[in-house]
Amino acid sequence: METHDLPTPSQVRGVLPFIHHLEKQREWIDRCHTLSRTPSEPIVVSRLRRALDLHGVILEDFDWGEWDDGYELAGDFRAIASADLRLLCRMVTAHVRADRFVRGHFHNVCRNGVMWAILRRMEQLVEGGAAVSGSVHSPLASEFH
Repeated sequence: METHDLPTPSQVRGVLPFIHHLEKQREWIDRCHTLSRTPSEPIVVSRLRRALDLHGVILEDFDWGEWDDGYELAGDFRAIASADLRLLCRMVTAHVRADRFVRGHFHNVCRNGVMWAILRRMEQLVEGGAAVSGSVHSPLASEFH
């Protein structure tokens, strides 16, 4: 049973600068992924992972392995665009924890725009929709869709 509180708007704002970092460092994130057989993780990805934990976005007692809809929802840009904060935190938690079993998973969701879209949707929610107009479809994911 999930009892963990959701992050406060202030805590969510603590991870929002990574929207810009993911956009700005896209080429480096891609290069780290393609230059080696075992992708090395760019520092921005490592720092994002730490910030998500530090700011309470990763739900400690969420059993992501038992989340039946999680696999389909966690990378679905349409689901992300309409998700509430609880669903977004579940998605983040699932992506971070999946990386323990599939090395490079979190790096890949940063690379393909999924994390960017999740952070943009969080921004919309905590800023009352004023911060972002239009969709949360990631410009980082254009070649993947």
